[in-house]
This record gives sequence, C-alpha cells and structure tokens, in this order.
Amino acid sequence: MTQDKGHHYYQELINLQDVEGVEAQFQSLLEISIESVSDLEKWLKDEKDLMIKIDEAMTGHQVDFYRNTEDEEIKSTYLHDQQVIQPLLMKYKAKLNEKCCESPYLNQLNEKRYGLMRRVRESEIKLFREENIPLMVKEQELCTKYSEIMGGLTVEWEGEEKPFPFIESQLDHLDRAVREKAYHAVSPIWMPLWMSSFDYAIKSL
Repeated sequence: MTQDKGHHYYQELINLQDVEGVEAQFQSLLEISIESVSDLEKWLKDEKDLMIKIDEAMTGHQVDFYRNTEDEEIKSTYLHDQQVIQPLLMKYKAKLNEKCCESPYLNQLNEKRYGLMRRVRESEIKLFREENIPLMVKEQELCTKYSEIMGGLTVEWEGEEKPFPFIESQLDHLDRAVREKAYHAVSPIWMPLWMSSFDYAIKSL
C-alpha cells in the first residue's frame, strides 16, 4: 500500500540508527547505583522514559511501513528496527529486569503502585531465553514480508483500484450492504490463503 510520507503523528525522540548510542543508554541504566527506595523509583522512571522513546520511534516506523510498503527507505528503517534494535531491546530488557528484581529495595516499594510491575518482571525473567531472540527476529521478518505482500494487493472497489487493507476495513462498516460487498470483494484473495494455511497445518500434523 502506498501513501504519502509523513511523521507528524509521532516524534523521533531517539536515533535508532545510532545503535552504539542506544546501547550506551541501556548500559548507563545498568551501571547506575541504587542505594535507596527513592533511587530505585528514579531509576524506574529513567528506564520508563527510555522505553517510551524507543517504543514511539519503533511504532512510528512500523506505521510508516504499513502505510507505504513500497518505499525502500521506509522499509529499510523498519527492518533495521526489527533486525537490530528489537534483539538489542530484548537482551537489555532482560538485564534491566534482573537489576530491578535483585535490588533489596524492590519489596519496599508501594505494593499498590508497583506490585503488578514486580510480578510481571519476575515472570519475564523466568520466561526469557536468549536463544529465542533469533527465532523472534525471523518471525518478524516473515510478518514483514506478509505485510509487504498484502499491502501491495489491490481490489476493484466502486470502479477504482483500492489497497486490500482498505477493503478489509470496510468489513467493519456500519452499513450491512457495504460489509457484504467488502466480503465478496476480498473472498477471492482470502480463500486461497485460508486453503494454503489449512494444507500446511494438515501436513504439519
């Protein structure tokens, strides 16, 4: 699917192309000395601020790609996030979880405010396996390829060629007639996909 470029819906608060710079910020968090409950609370805020910056940039790049799957520069930025930044993020998030949970001040935090966060971090530590990171990257690459293929499909709609995702969106239209029309428009594309997935599932048994 092709649309105009534009970043007005998000801010680039961190340069994800500067991998060393991003890693340095993670490393800085790991090296901070936490000597009190207030130190831990400040550390958690600093960690949250960094994660928000990264998440906003990565989400913005993903939306850019979904809006314009044919632009090579946008695609390159999105793939960089998935292939380089995402593995880095998973690795350091595990380290940050360990630092937080190993702090003797964690259990002194307000349970009502921080209790859920503590339990989530403890669960993430138990579930994390570094060997799964390449598998998750590969999965994301396949999802990217799928989005690129689906974004490039067009369907005739009211005398015009419309992107496939646009027709899919009409399936939620308030008008039943429009929903029915959209269903019949996308069915010729959906059915082969469903059949291929079904065949693959049967062969995998």
